[in-house]
Amino acid sequence: MSAGRAPGAPLEPAIIPDSGPLAGATPRRRAANLLAQRLLGPLAILLAFVLLVFYVLFGHSRVAGPSMLPTLRDGDYILVTKGLSQPRRGDVVVLDTTEAGRPTELVKRIVAVAGDRVHIAGDFALVNSAPEQFPHMVFGSSLAWPVQDLTVPRGTVFVLGDNRPVSYDSRYLGPFSVAQIQGRVVAVYAPVGRIGLVAGP
Repeated sequence: MSAGRAPGAPLEPAIIPDSGPLAGATPRRRAANLLAQRLLGPLAILLAFVLLVFYVLFGHSRVAGPSMLPTLRDGDYILVTKGLSQPRRGDVVVLDTTEAGRPTELVKRIVAVAGDRVHIAGDFALVNSAPEQFPHMVFGSSLAWPVQDLTVPRGTVFVLGDNRPVSYDSRYLGPFSVAQIQGRVVAVYAPVGRIGLVAGP
């Protein structure tokens, strides 16, 4: 029996010293630690989602120049499908090509696919004798282009920029191989004010 305690008096609870990484932490620090633990799960899920979107389901690219106005602007960051098994008229695509012997990317719109008959009159295009129906900026140039009339060969597509007066496209370069299509542009993800889906055909 301990000295100084009356017989039958209740035992005092043992005081266990605080231990662990938060030993001696202030209430504010403990609250912050609890919040961090609660956020860890959602943040991990968000990170996994970002990795899935940007590196598994889609690729990404950046628009350089004004040739796709008004659809895309210079500096837009875009999500791109990985491949495009069936190109369609109206698809906005990223093409792998070379410029001055160096690999580069072009962002253009498919206006004709294999077997289509294309007639170019300045900035206007007739596909199978019908005017194209896609949004673009055309100022009615009467200039003649190197490629004016052709039937799109098998395994290729004919592409134009939406901003015709400044676009370097199939009018100069001819049709592009389907194998050169990196993918279809599905959305703009930056800058923040430009976030949105890119309409297809």
